[in-house]
Amino acid sequence: MTSPYQRFIDFFELRGTERLDGLDASYFEPMTLDERRRAYDLLWAKVEKGGTDESVNGLFLADEERAVADVTPLLEGGRLRPQAEVLAAWNIYRLTKDAAMVAYFARRLSDPSAEVRGNAAYYAPAAAPTQSLIKGLQGMVLTETERLPLIHALNKLLECHGVTETSIDKTTYIKLYRGLRADAAATKTATFDLLNMRYPIAFVDN
Repeated sequence: MTSPYQRFIDFFELRGTERLDGLDASYFEPMTLDERRRAYDLLWAKVEKGGTDESVNGLFLADEERAVADVTPLLEGGRLRPQAEVLAAWNIYRLTKDAAMVAYFARRLSDPSAEVRGNAAYYAPAAAPTQSLIKGLQGMVLTETERLPLIHALNKLLECHGVTETSIDKTTYIKLYRGLRADAAATKTATFDLLNMRYPIAFVDN
């Protein structure tokens, strides 16, 4: 039987859909304490060089408390690749609820990479909306040309306003959603105004 640590090592040889599934808790939960330390050290060597989304996520799965302490200086020093930066900020916010992390999502909403923009919108914490985050999400709704990042941005903008499919009546939700998906910028802007009037945001940086 393959040991938990060997299964972890073998992950980096995977290709296709298996690799896309990413590292999850099932890789780390069966490990001994020593194996987890070795896994952490291997992942840290990758993250320290700029990291990827999977290496950052894996690091936090291996030892989240140690990862917060180790990754925060890399994040603050701008030493992580954009995709790794987004996932680092998400993990740190998830564990600490530090609203300062929101700035990292906001700035990546205009990243040259559609994947990074989409992930920044998707992972941004709706519970800690800042002026810059909402401005960035609105900017994406107005200008984004890629379908998935656009959907992530408008869904997060609605969520920041407290609007979900279950929080308001279906007819109103569909009207707001379609307003944000409209082709005309004027319709989108009018929808922003409607959201601000009926579902105002409690900004954390007011």
